[in-house]
Amino acid sequence: MVWPAPDVDARAPLCGALRGPSIGLISMRHPFEVLFFLHIPKTGGVSLSSALSEQFLPDEVFHIRNDGLDAPIFAPHHGSVAAFRALSWGRRHRMRCVLGHFHFSEQLHHATVRPAGYVTFLREPISRIISQLGQFNRMASRGLLPSHRGPVSLSEFSSIRPESVNNHQTRFLCGGGFELHSPEDNLARAKKNLRTWFRVVGTTERFAESVSVIREVFSLD
Repeated sequence: MVWPAPDVDARAPLCGALRGPSIGLISMRHPFEVLFFLHIPKTGGVSLSSALSEQFLPDEVFHIRNDGLDAPIFAPHHGSVAAFRALSWGRRHRMRCVLGHFHFSEQLHHATVRPAGYVTFLREPISRIISQLGQFNRMASRGLLPSHRGPVSLSEFSSIRPESVNNHQTRFLCGGGFELHSPEDNLARAKKNLRTWFRVVGTTERFAESVSVIREVFSLD
């Protein structure tokens, strides 16, 4: 199959976690490891989700998603985090890949029967916010956001979706309780989770190289 390679600036620096020993290149993938792809919005994850879903049998993939959204579905089994945790032991035992928009939580991977190995992508924050603003305006112009019928400015978007412009990537990675901790504590918790649980941390700006590392670490075709 052809793996995705979005047109990004190859001059951007490679993520430190991607270059460092924490990505696990020196260790073999556990044969029964579940690949968790934590897709932070607007980091190139749709292309990667499609490619990853083709690496496994349909009943080995669970797509965590809000079923009310107008977005691609990458697996027959899909739904909320609660829906995944509610699956029978036998069904969860079959899962080899869990992907989608979800916040990091040890409760999630503890619901799997197999060991967990995480993957995520990070993006330069301002570029990510501008990309999410563009998506919001496209959805509004298509009538998919009943409360907004036309494009909004960045300032208006910040008021409508404040969580999207307030350390959004850290919010996904810190492990919950974002509003209860200081920005410094949230960043420290997110970094600790990345070091502890994530086999590969790629960057949107170096997407093709990041995908190559994922393929090597998880022995994907």
